[in-house]
Amino acid sequence: MADSRRRFPGISSEAFEHPTDRSALQALRSAPGLDWVFRKFNEFGGDRAGRLYCMSDMVRVGPKQFSQFHEMLVECCEILDMPVPQMYVNQFPLVNAHTFCVDSPIIVLHSGLVELLDEDEWRVVIGHELGHIKSNHVLYRQIAEFLFRLIYMLGGRTFGLGKAAGIGIFAAFFHWYRQSELTADRAALLVSQDPEAVVRTLMKLAGGSRRMFEQMDHEAFLEQGREYQEMGKDFINQLLQIGQTLQTTHPFPAVRALEAEAWAKSDQWKAIMAGDYLRKQAKAPTGDSSTGSSKQTGDGSARKCPQCKTIVRYRSFLFCPECGADLPPA
Repeated sequence: MADSRRRFPGISSEAFEHPTDRSALQALRSAPGLDWVFRKFNEFGGDRAGRLYCMSDMVRVGPKQFSQFHEMLVECCEILDMPVPQMYVNQFPLVNAHTFCVDSPIIVLHSGLVELLDEDEWRVVIGHELGHIKSNHVLYRQIAEFLFRLIYMLGGRTFGLGKAAGIGIFAAFFHWYRQSELTADRAALLVSQDPEAVVRTLMKLAGGSRRMFEQMDHEAFLEQGREYQEMGKDFINQLLQIGQTLQTTHPFPAVRALEAEAWAKSDQWKAIMAGDYLRKQAKAPTGDSSTGSSKQTGDGSARKCPQCKTIVRYRSFLFCPECGADLPPA
């Protein structure tokens, strides 16, 4: 199956970006200086602390550790035409994965997720996390999480006034946070190229159990999502749905499954699979920083991995795609 999966050379994240993700993020970017502040915060401490923690308390994926994950990660990055980030597996029973660190992103898979899902579903999760990286979601997700903690801390020290004052920006950030998940689900579809696996993954995240897999049906799960949407036509139910999602970072799995199914049937999906998609705009001398993806450089910019001696011809690669070792600066 790996050889038959289509690659999308030069693809821009805008090719699969969900329209509500784009509009919500544009509203957030109107706040001047906010992203610069957090980039500096990560540069001088935030990202470094996270990287040190991963290296000391988790297992890094590479050719000699979780080699199946390593091969899958490299293949997924080839499909989306993007640099290979570091990936770790940690011992934690929660079924989840996340990505953090802005300049050199790290993907973390929880052992609970590894145990619950099968190989095709692992690929869906990795593709989803790569979608966040390629779409430059990581910075704004960290801002949202920081503001969440800050607003609640201020609320506790100002008799609720700080929380009330920040509720508008809090709601805006978390609205975008939820919409960004829909873009990442589209990246998962492009990587897996198996819409049923994407729906099945979301179904298992909602209520999966290894002992009961044979009694689960992804079509029935989609029908459950349609019933939820139909209930939302009632005004009272609409208010209840808004209240239930206001402080959530992800849309509900049944809703995400419907969104993924609809996009997999769309003309946009068919066009991308046929090779007709928006490509990154070439910039000299580096790649398009707006998409976080790479551009091939000339021989003069090629670097040799100090560990496995692989020649790497992509300026934006921070780690060797073969062994995961740090590369010298481009």
